[in-house]
Amino acid sequence: MIKRNSKISNRAIQLIKTNQPHYSKFGGTPGLPENIPWPSDTKGRELNFLTQIHCPELPATSGLPKNGTLFVFYDTGSLTDYSNPLEVIYTTDPLPAHNRTPAAENGIKPITYRETFLTFKMLQTAKTPAAPHHQLLGKSYDIQRNTRPAGYTLLLQLDSDTSEDGPRWMWYDAGLLYFWIKPEDLAAKRFDRIKLTRDYC
Repeated sequence: MIKRNSKISNRAIQLIKTNQPHYSKFGGTPGLPENIPWPSDTKGRELNFLTQIHCPELPATSGLPKNGTLFVFYDTGSLTDYSNPLEVIYTTDPLPAHNRTPAAENGIKPITYRETFLTFKMLQTAKTPAAPHHQLLGKSYDIQRNTRPAGYTLLLQLDSDTSEDGPRWMWYDAGLLYFWIKPEDLAAKRFDRIKLTRDYC
């Protein structure tokens, strides 16, 4: 049975899929500036690109940076291993005219999820939006348990989404990915200290 958080006071940002082009999106290829290396694991294999959040497209009162772009990369090859490489990049460099494509280092090409453009809506997280539960900030949408590490707050929540209009990804057994950050790191725009947890049916 799905368990929903109660006594929720934090506001959150719902990620809403749209057909209209935006800089913010799931999947496809990222607008990662050329001067930033594509993240890879210790064996040189490139990580899968999940999402980019272009901060000027966020609501003005979001509490996130007003400029710059967040890029989220993760090795989704084995979701049973919590040690899978993860990298969240924040940069204020201008987005390039053309998106980056992976170089298929060591002959292994990362998974490319379906490009899905995003818009955003502020909400009270007590009013949980209909699935898929894609969200920035606020309280997590928990399936079986709350996986928040002590001292951390939710930065990003990505739900399984195999719909035709979505990125078509599945996290284990219809689960969710949670990206956590310490409040002081969020205030300092230190997005390189993220912790990831998962919950599933």
